[in-house]
Amino acid sequence: HFRAHERYHRENLAAYEANLAETEQRWGDSIRLMNIPAFGDYLTLMRGIGYEREYIAWLQWVIDILEERVKQQSPDTFNTNQGHSK
Repeated sequence: HFRAHERYHRENLAAYEANLAETEQRWGDSIRLMNIPAFGDYLTLMRGIGYEREYIAWLQWVIDILEERVKQQSPDTFNTNQGHSK
């Protein structure tokens, strides 16, 4: 489930980064000085990129923790703890 989310957000990030490259190629550094709708789009795009990067990093952190937990659990530990609630 987490891996599927990670793939989804990596695809979003790739699309946003492609859009950013196109925007920067079209407008260059002047986009930061313009008073046009493209400036607002640029600001939103940068926020989207930051969000996707952070979310991907968080997902990877969660995946790493879950994988480590699975590695540390022996089959006996898993079977004896199943079905017991505290």
